[in-house]
Amino acid sequence: MDRIEGIIEALATSQTDLVQSQRQLLTAQVVLNDTVQKLAQHTSERIDALTANMNALIATVDDIIRGKHN
Repeated sequence: MDRIEGIIEALATSQTDLVQSQRQLLTAQVVLNDTVQKLAQHTSERIDALTANMNALIATVDDIIRGKHN
């Protein structure tokens, strides 16, 4: 009977450890998702700014080539 109680106790401890590990994993997943969302937003903003700058440069170079710029 002591052996069975020991096994049950070990299983209960393992179950508790597993639940704690799952909670930590879920927390890490939420943090990672938030970080990825922020990175995606930042990247999108940077691409938009770069696109605007490139369009301005293209327009300026086009004006210079066509002799419209002072």
